[in-house]
Amino acid sequence: MNIYGYSAADSLISLLHSDISQTQQIYFYARATTANLGFFYTNSKTFDQMKAAGMLKLIHPRKLLDSLGFYYVTFQLLFEQDDVVRHENDNVHKGNYLLFDSYVFSKMKIVFDSINRSHTIVQPPPGHPALLSTDYKDVNEVALNYYYLSATAKFDCRAAEAQKKLALRLIELIKKEYHLKDE
Repeated sequence: MNIYGYSAADSLISLLHSDISQTQQIYFYARATTANLGFFYTNSKTFDQMKAAGMLKLIHPRKLLDSLGFYYVTFQLLFEQDDVVRHENDNVHKGNYLLFDSYVFSKMKIVFDSINRSHTIVQPPPGHPALLSTDYKDVNEVALNYYYLSATAKFDCRAAEAQKKLALRLIELIKKEYHLKDE
């Protein structure tokens, strides 16, 4: 979901700096960005319980324990990065009042893609709704908010992909060490 969202943000930023007259597309990209922003939810409850109960000492060899510990440290970093994305998303929402008419946003139809779930479908607004401001400072502030959101969402996606690879590698290490097979 985030790839579509940050691609929309990048398109919005480009339009805000190159052709501010394309208001229908500007509204569309602004709404499509936030409608397609997802978060990665982390849960380290099992690891925390094992640590608190002193059960980590039962994991052998040391290489496996080190890999497990590294996985959960990076897991915490992903959790913290998600907080940064949420913060930047809040900044986008708070700054949108400078350019966007809430009535136009409220009339834009949103359809959840139940077939491939790759993104939320946002319909562009009818006609060419006006921006509330075309002042350079207002436009730049809104564009900058979307830039920071896009940059942090991209970093978050890369971090989540890296975490997924670590998880798969850890699963293979556990299977190998404890002679487990796929069912």
